[in-house]
Amino acid sequence: MVKQMKKLTLFLIIFLSFAGISAPGVLASLETGDILVKLQNSPKVYLVRNNKKLHIKTIEMFNSLGYKWSDIVESSASVEGIPRIKLAKSSNSPKVYYLTESGMKRHFPSPEIFLSYNNKWEDIVTVSEDLLNFYPQNELIKLMGDYKIYKLENGKKRWIKTAEIFNKLGLDWTKIDSVNKTEFNAYPEGEAIETLFPTPTPTPTPAVSPTPTPTPTPTPTPTPTPTSTPAVSPTPTPTSTPAPTPTPTPGTLTINVDVNTPAEAVVFDDASEVVFTKYKFSAANEAMLIRALKLTNNFNIVFGDYDDNLGLITLSYPSDERGTIEEKHAYFSKGTLTFSEGQLGIYVPKDGSSILTIKAKINTISQGADTGDKSKIGLTKATKQWENSTDNLTDGFIVEGVSSGKKFYGNKDAIKVNNGSVNSIFIRKAEPTLSSSTLPSAVLSSGIQTFYKWTVSANWRGDIGWKLTTFSVTGKLGNNNLTIGTDDLTHRVNFDGVYGIVDGNADAVSSSVVDTRVISNLKVYNSDTGNQIPGAFYYRSRVTTGDTGGYYLVFAPDSEEVISKNSAEIYELKGDILDSSTGIGTYIKTNIASFASSLSANTYDNIVGNNAQNSISDAAGSIPGVSFVWSDRTAEHSIYTIDWSNEYRISGIPTDILTME
Repeated sequence: MVKQMKKLTLFLIIFLSFAGISAPGVLASLETGDILVKLQNSPKVYLVRNNKKLHIKTIEMFNSLGYKWSDIVESSASVEGIPRIKLAKSSNSPKVYYLTESGMKRHFPSPEIFLSYNNKWEDIVTVSEDLLNFYPQNELIKLMGDYKIYKLENGKKRWIKTAEIFNKLGLDWTKIDSVNKTEFNAYPEGEAIETLFPTPTPTPTPAVSPTPTPTPTPTPTPTPTPTSTPAVSPTPTPTSTPAPTPTPTPGTLTINVDVNTPAEAVVFDDASEVVFTKYKFSAANEAMLIRALKLTNNFNIVFGDYDDNLGLITLSYPSDERGTIEEKHAYFSKGTLTFSEGQLGIYVPKDGSSILTIKAKINTISQGADTGDKSKIGLTKATKQWENSTDNLTDGFIVEGVSSGKKFYGNKDAIKVNNGSVNSIFIRKAEPTLSSSTLPSAVLSSGIQTFYKWTVSANWRGDIGWKLTTFSVTGKLGNNNLTIGTDDLTHRVNFDGVYGIVDGNADAVSSSVVDTRVISNLKVYNSDTGNQIPGAFYYRSRVTTGDTGGYYLVFAPDSEEVISKNSAEIYELKGDILDSSTGIGTYIKTNIASFASSLSANTYDNIVGNNAQNSISDAAGSIPGVSFVWSDRTAEHSIYTIDWSNEYRISGIPTDILTME
């Protein structure tokens, strides 16, 4: 019955811990406030205190703390959800220690260092002095992201210069703990350890040793055996002996473009900390440290030096098991940026993941950034850099297992990544805003009428220009649906008005029935000045029999329309409605077309096609793919520069439809 009650108590503690609820009532049911837990089929025994766990590593430790084997609760429930005790102090001292993952303790020299790790005072667990004494001092440290290993001696840090010295001193690579800059700088720099300590002998210690001591080489803690189990234990068995730590299995690392990596987007010059890419690193078997990596942008020596667009590059990542964020900075050179071994320390927890965020400062146009350029930043692959394919990284990518010490290299060890989801970031100087206005009259009647009225604005950043707008025009006049272009029998000209469909028979040139033109003389005007904007209209004609909807009218001004920064221009689309075309049930609906095209930036002709007339014709498949073609007018701007764009999403083509009826 007692054991069943203990199992129930453990279950409640684990359940409440997962739920984020403390269990003072449960803990108070035991005299010491502690629970000893042993998992089935495992020799590990844990002390659970204040909803946190502590591994009792040896039988000697267990016995010295005065615990009884009969107090252990054996359970099949997992304790993975209970956090380990990381911050501890004894009841006899104000000193606060960090208990490392490898089973050591390190004293926080000051409250400032304690708080620099985002620790909370309420997370400190008070334990007995005897328990703390079983934790050896953490003497080996390194600065987060650095490769140099230091030994703490008499309050100073001493650099161990080579791996050979480290190994011959009998030091343990798994006992190294990373510290942040605040703590690292708190330890004064001592003399570097450049030679081996002499093996202690009766002969006099060499004079170069400032403080000779006969301390022998530390011997490892003996592996507990069943014979050390005290006789008072009612059921001592070999299975209760903590097993020796096995040689760690080398870990594995997988890399993916994180789902939160930015989508294709427009950014403006002089923007800071623009997020380009996020990578998700996942480790299995052991924690991993990414020591080196190489980045590439879409530098192209033929089409443009994309390095000119990018200023300071920032890598942001967790550098230790606590999730402490560290940042590294550098610049691209000829399309590449290398962080060599020792410059990085991206920490990826065992069976967990970490995010690397790559950010960049965008240069100004005067600093060399090119408006219209499409920059990308990503980990360098051996081939097919931006294609949607899994490929090896280069050998410039180096990752090391924290426990095993084994190093892996990108191409050599086939560490793969798919950069297909790394998106383009478009550089812009200024942006337009489009908005619809109210029609002078919404009543459909004969004569010259305004079908659509809209405003194009430029923001404070600079001038903008536009050279093409596509309208969607639908409706019914003269009891027939509308078509843009010409009638069936005379459709060879580019544009001569809007027709009401009579026979719906597309290009049936033998038909004697002729569609009726209901709108003529379509023109675009500047609403403020009343001046007509010279230009040409193109159309998308019927391409299938019975085609009665989705007709587009394209207007391309002869000269680029320029809107100065901090100003706006209002435009009107007008046409002459013929007397015979109006009547009951007739209407015209007009709006700027909004095509679901992807971002683009290129010369004017490449945005709209070879030229507006030929790309928007009366042939099948001739639906326009451009809504509003504009430029932010660089210093060397012309229709041949690549600062043109069909990017209606930058501020949003107005979707509202203006209706006359």
